[in-house]
Amino acid sequence: LIQRGLQAQVRVVRTDKGTEFLNQTLQAYFAAEGIQHQTSVARTLEQNGVVKRRNRTLVEAARTML
Repeated sequence: LIQRGLQAQVRVVRTDKGTEFLNQTLQAYFAAEGIQHQTSVARTLEQNGVVKRRNRTLVEAARTML
């Protein structure tokens, strides 16, 4: 969805260490697509604040496209 909307290849995905992001299915998808998965350091507001805001922006953009 992001690749189609922005016409750009996703190379890196940065998430927190939530279990929804650290499962084998998602890891296999990232590996198959050549996407690097990075996780932020726990309880680091400086990192997590930017990520959370960017995720919210992406969700809003995705909703607009639907």
